[in-house]
Amino acid sequence: MTRFIQQCACRGIRPASVVPERFASRPHLVSQLLRNRRVARFLVAPTGFGKATVAYEYAEVVFGFQHVFWISGTSPCFLRDLDAGVLASAVVACDPEASLAVLADVPVLDEEREAAFSMAIDRLLESGCEVIVTCAPAADGWAALQRDRVAVGARDLLVDEEEARVDDLAPFRPAVGLPLAMRVPCLRWGEEGQAALVRGLAAEELPAETRIALWAVLAMGCGSRSDLALLVGGVRAGEIWGFLAQHYPYAGIEADEDTFDAVAVPLPILRAALAPSLDALARIQGRFERDEMVRLVADRMVARGAGRRAAMVMGAFASREAVSAWLGQAGWHLLWADGGAELEELYRTVCRIRVEERAGVNAMMAWARALAGDGRRAIEFARKALGSPQASDTLRAAAALAAYGQGNAAARRAMAEPVESWLARIAQESTLNAHEGALRALASVALADRSGEDPLARWHGVARELLGAAPVEGDLEQALLLAAAWALDAAASTGAFEPGREDASLLAGADLAALASFVAECAERAAAGGSLGLGGREAAAALERIEGALALAGLPGLGERAQAALDEARISMARGGREAAASSRSRRSSAPAGPGADPFAAPCAPAAFPAVSRGDALDVSSRAAAVPLAPPLLHVRLFGAMTVSVGETDVTAALKSRRRARLLLALLVLHRGRELTRERIVAMMWPAADQRTGAKSFYRVWSELSRILAVGGRCPYLVRDRYGCRLDPALLVSDVVDFESLTRRLLFGPATGSLAWEQVILQLQETFDAPLLPAEGGCETVGQFRERFATEMVDGLVAASCRLRRDGEPQGALWFAREALRRDGTREDVYAALMRAQMVSDQRSAALDTFFACRDFLGDSLGLDPSPSLQALYQSLLEGDTAVGERDAISRC
Repeated sequence: MTRFIQQCACRGIRPASVVPERFASRPHLVSQLLRNRRVARFLVAPTGFGKATVAYEYAEVVFGFQHVFWISGTSPCFLRDLDAGVLASAVVACDPEASLAVLADVPVLDEEREAAFSMAIDRLLESGCEVIVTCAPAADGWAALQRDRVAVGARDLLVDEEEARVDDLAPFRPAVGLPLAMRVPCLRWGEEGQAALVRGLAAEELPAETRIALWAVLAMGCGSRSDLALLVGGVRAGEIWGFLAQHYPYAGIEADEDTFDAVAVPLPILRAALAPSLDALARIQGRFERDEMVRLVADRMVARGAGRRAAMVMGAFASREAVSAWLGQAGWHLLWADGGAELEELYRTVCRIRVEERAGVNAMMAWARALAGDGRRAIEFARKALGSPQASDTLRAAAALAAYGQGNAAARRAMAEPVESWLARIAQESTLNAHEGALRALASVALADRSGEDPLARWHGVARELLGAAPVEGDLEQALLLAAAWALDAAASTGAFEPGREDASLLAGADLAALASFVAECAERAAAGGSLGLGGREAAAALERIEGALALAGLPGLGERAQAALDEARISMARGGREAAASSRSRRSSAPAGPGADPFAAPCAPAAFPAVSRGDALDVSSRAAAVPLAPPLLHVRLFGAMTVSVGETDVTAALKSRRRARLLLALLVLHRGRELTRERIVAMMWPAADQRTGAKSFYRVWSELSRILAVGGRCPYLVRDRYGCRLDPALLVSDVVDFESLTRRLLFGPATGSLAWEQVILQLQETFDAPLLPAEGGCETVGQFRERFATEMVDGLVAASCRLRRDGEPQGALWFAREALRRDGTREDVYAALMRAQMVSDQRSAALDTFFACRDFLGDSLGLDPSPSLQALYQSLLEGDTAVGERDAISRC
């Protein structure tokens, strides 16, 4: 018997550091292990799937850790005893009544050790000791040796339907419809699930080609089998595809399909775990160098339209030289894919080394800074590009156009000259490539003010010409959309779309109709494809800003999918900038000092910024400010005095003088994220208004409320499309939600002790003592909600009093009944609940007073006598039989 095995004996004590003190119980998996206890049970899955938790719960539930051995396969003593052939005999010698041996985290074994391990399992089973083995998929080589085993795989360990419930009151949701992030145990329940998942992957002993495939899948996020075939070869791709589908469900692979959709893992986490091994993996595989492999993945992502993620992959895993070469070729496409933040991050990577396409990169940076609202830096980069002798006329015009309008009158004139010169030259050419066509569309609209032309008419003319010549798609379509945004903002700057000041001739004109139809159609199509792009996002935002005027003109606005894509783009931009910043910090923290330092070791930290349109109010300080990873929560209190705060910022004062905006917000909160049509809101707020007047008032109040709740120039809380309006429930914290949760608890929740009900009492007194919006008396809908909430609260108080009385808590029952009577003295069931509570509390005289008060109220106010049940309760009180009253109470509960 070895000392190692002696130390593995639990002896009724839970093994330390195996699982957290609190973990999610999974009884259905324990039941699965109980079905056949005479054979070895194997839990085969990657790190993060809860193998140890299931084995731990089985040992506790079935044996209470009595006669249980928890043997760690990561200990060198495990291999020593395995080689010596004493693993099974040592367990039996240590405890002749050994009931369970858990062989945890068994490593990859060679053939000789596999045979020895299989023999040890057989000997343990023959001695009457159950066996559970946990291991990673690469270590599972016992299928042929343990033919009668029970195997629980990674897909079996995914969160099932019951575990996938959002909360205790939510209905079951089909687990098959949930994203994998909601089904992998560590991602659902772990605090650092993504990091644990990737660290486990880095520690697994996987073949080089399989590890490269998993890295590519997680880096790309989504793709196809052909992407893996390029990396690992067509012969191995099919085998690896099936292996990942079976054992790594977070890769999002189905064996009979050709696409994958993996769990989203932030690149800083992926880089920290896997980047150090990429060079070695590439050498072992022998097909590509690391930079070639990374660039191949990035190019596949760009071709699929995921340029922003591709840039982040290049920045995280490629060398500076590789980033420099890739940026010169893919930078413009990245810019049109709305990857300005990622473009700047890559520029910081290569700004201190020689770049072949330096003039082109400077022109790209001029565009990135202009769209970020940083006019000074945009002009600096544009002048660098203009001063380069290698820059072509087209590139000089592109750089100048980026900086046009960013400075004073002299700067505008200086930047307009190369653009006008280039436009005059290409006017003589019969054909233009896509880049030149895109630049022409933008320049024509941007310089329309210099010739006194209407920007909308100028856009319409260019669009007719481009759309009539050939199908417009890709970067050219994005340029036409960005030009449309500029034209709309130029028209909006004249006040032509403001409520009450609409330009009737403009709204009825063909130019606006053509532009709105084009933007709406492109945005809806792009949203279906997954990304609006730079021009699509800017044009959709411009269309959103004038949707009130579009509705009056009968023109199309943003569709539901396009509106959702626009909201997602705003959040994604903030998240992308923050992730790029985290990646930069990660690389700087791990970079060596000196000439060979990591390319991310630049001292300047990246700043996430919101993209803005030319028509936005100029506020450079706010534009340059970093955008948070996600919008702060909106806190709204409606019981008592209405208070509103955006994160830590109180905006109650801003709403105080804007009664209609305050009422609109209250109505949206009361409906808790449910969609309301515009007509329904108008009917609630302006019941006497006609359709046109009500619509104009609605758009004015909606815009006013959007400005008050704006974060970084945008309002993420209000969601509106052509079908309806709502608040985003994921960003809302409201006492209305707390109220409904409390009333459900009062009505249906079991009484589990006085302490819990004391907390409920405290919540009632501090939060819900005042009625709903007591100062809002002119809205019928608010009045209906106020009455409904008051009724539900009294119903809950009566039910809670009955339940507490039944469970032997007379003081709690008495308090809840008194509170119900204080809130509503017109209900006979409230008087009855108080009488019963007083009777079981030996307050007979008080119970008589309650009965007489109820009788007087019914007679004086309604001309009615007490009900037979209440009179029977009164009679039992006179006869001194409180048990009768209690039996009656229980029968009614």
